[in-house]
Amino acid sequence: GSAASPPASGADDDAIARNDEGPSAGTTTAVTPGEFVLLEGTTERHFSSLEAACLQAGKDARIELRFDGPREVRDGPIVIKDKHIVISAQPRRRPRLVFTAPLEFGLSAPTQMIRVVRDGSLQLNDVDIVMQVEQIPADDDWALIVLDRANSIDMRGVSIRVVNPDAESASVVELVESADAGLERMNLAMEMRHVINIELEDCLITGRCDLLKQNTVDPATVSLRNVATALRGTLLRILGDLEHTPNNDQKLTIQLRNVSAILDEGLLRVDTQFAGELLPMHLACEASLLLVNPNEPLIEMLGHQSADSLKDCLQFENTGSYFDIRDPAWVIWADEGSFRQDRSYRQFGSPDTSDLVNDPFVRTVKWEQDEFNNFGPEEFTLRAGSTVERSAGVWTTGETQHNLWARWSGS
Repeated sequence: GSAASPPASGADDDAIARNDEGPSAGTTTAVTPGEFVLLEGTTERHFSSLEAACLQAGKDARIELRFDGPREVRDGPIVIKDKHIVISAQPRRRPRLVFTAPLEFGLSAPTQMIRVVRDGSLQLNDVDIVMQVEQIPADDDWALIVLDRANSIDMRGVSIRVVNPDAESASVVELVESADAGLERMNLAMEMRHVINIELEDCLITGRCDLLKQNTVDPATVSLRNVATALRGTLLRILGDLEHTPNNDQKLTIQLRNVSAILDEGLLRVDTQFAGELLPMHLACEASLLLVNPNEPLIEMLGHQSADSLKDCLQFENTGSYFDIRDPAWVIWADEGSFRQDRSYRQFGSPDTSDLVNDPFVRTVKWEQDEFNNFGPEEFTLRAGSTVERSAGVWTTGETQHNLWARWSGS
């Protein structure tokens, strides 16, 4: 073969993997054989699809993407089970993975692109990802990454764009509990459950979707550092669990540090009207900048519990963050009573940014846009005068914040 051809062993590995890929295998377009390279120790194995590489990966493996630009992925769902996989760009390359539904509907979970299950973990480094959401004959919600009894998901230097023109229900990360987990967990109602770790750093996420959706009472630690988002949904959507009782000694912990977010549906949405149980939540914002649609509260909670019970589920903490919101900041609608807290409450203000709270020009996003995907990294770059100080999500002074909003307003 030519010098550009992968080694014979890699070709064999790819052929073996394709035998197990199912009817959607081989549909990825514009792929050169060997672009997905599985690295285990000193061994290199070449594959022509991401699913084939993940399928053949051992307990602790790295997959290197040796290409630039887009590659279509229709092999889903890619399942990572009982193994730790790191997917990274080859140095000096910037690959883009475009996830779409399988060509043949009726396959299992066609709206889930990647499933990390049963003690699996996934790390993504320096990759661009696009999820194409379509109207299909399925009731399932769309999700880029589904976590089902997983250990962790870690993303660094990743950009994610969710293209969702028909406003289908979609999220970047979804925590679920599969039906076959019910029997295993009947005895876990009051026991300590494994904590799922979700970490995003130096990431840009845009589109008509939620960032995180949780349908379980599994405890989790969510950390966002230096992350920029423009979402036609909410940052966190918590739906509770109808079948399992949470252990109140465990909690859902969310830490936002240096986060810039444009949020059409606010920071947090809790809805347990049809589910039931919630974990206690601790939500902390540090040096972050959140802009919310003026018709939406920052936090909204709905449920069959009493308003006091729902309020007690959330511990909210703010350190030096600025929220561009209108009243109410936090609202609860419950079967027993309601609760309202306005933005003047100390949790939603910061001495360093109080001079901006009543400045009408800061609310500049064109909320009528169908999609938020035309926001790019430059929209989240902070400027002081004509000098770019730092990149997405990091700022220091009120003056710098003022210049950031001025840029968004087009001035």
